[in-house]
Amino acid sequence: MARSQHSDASRGDLLDVRLSIDADRVVRILLFTMVTVELLLVVLDYHVNYGRLIDLGPIRRLFNATREDSLASFVAVTQTILVAASLWFVYAISVARQAARRIRWSWLVIALFFSYMAVDDGALIHERVATVIDQTGAAGDSGAGGDGFGSWFPSYTWHVAFMPVFGLLGLYMAFFLWNEMRTRAERLLVSVCVFSMAVAVGLDFVEGLEADHPLNVYSAISNSTAIGEWTAERFGRSGFQTLRHFSKVLEETIEIFAITALWVALLKYTFGTARNISVSISRSAGRSSRVSRRARSDSQNDRSPKENSAVLRPRRGMSTNRGTGALSRD
Repeated sequence: MARSQHSDASRGDLLDVRLSIDADRVVRILLFTMVTVELLLVVLDYHVNYGRLIDLGPIRRLFNATREDSLASFVAVTQTILVAASLWFVYAISVARQAARRIRWSWLVIALFFSYMAVDDGALIHERVATVIDQTGAAGDSGAGGDGFGSWFPSYTWHVAFMPVFGLLGLYMAFFLWNEMRTRAERLLVSVCVFSMAVAVGLDFVEGLEADHPLNVYSAISNSTAIGEWTAERFGRSGFQTLRHFSKVLEETIEIFAITALWVALLKYTFGTARNISVSISRSAGRSSRVSRRARSDSQNDRSPKENSAVLRPRRGMSTNRGTGALSRD
């Protein structure tokens, strides 16, 4: 019996498979795992990279959370991709539920936005575009009072080139999700996401300022305190360099945590949309017919020689003995 079941399954017979998921448990595990990973990345940067626990360049760069080719960057890009996939799934659910057109289009816009964000994070699109603007002279010379694009802005050029669009889409997303979320916990997570992203952008703005800019708080702290003595002894760096580095680390960590909060909110919303969510995967007719033909062929090959002889057709000049099923020549 066991052999028969195995052979049936191997011949392409379709079986119903049902996976049961404890939604609340999945969300708790995800939140705990991501927060733990984010804190671990900060610790590794502090000790391994900046503290030179392992004084090997490639290893230090791997754990340097400020680099785009580091482990922290990999976590950030991967999480953004998964959030984009979750948003596409939510959009598919809204279509299946025949939600209002405004809701379907809103989920579509947000899914497209995060799909672009995943590509942007991985390919460094906004950084590279800002670099092109700077190198071609379109940004002007802010230090010399140039009048080119973004010359009046004291920080990174990408803030001027991309932030208006990102900001408008972020506000639209925040407004839509606040009204779409059903529970207080989901709205709290959305609020945490928006607030964290705003803080991260603020930190990025300060990091892009020149050291002598009046708004550069890191210069003010390093000049007015004795932090430089401790950083020189602990890391061999100035107080300004150390503050700027860990400001970048904090910014990256806050960005990852913001996306984590949004991801958890989306999962809670999705699992709360319906008691059970079923996904049906259909197969094309051509594929099904090929599987059926292959199954019939395998079935015939598995028959005994005696069974095969019973279905042979006589050649010309041959006749079949009905009693024995044997072939005889006329």
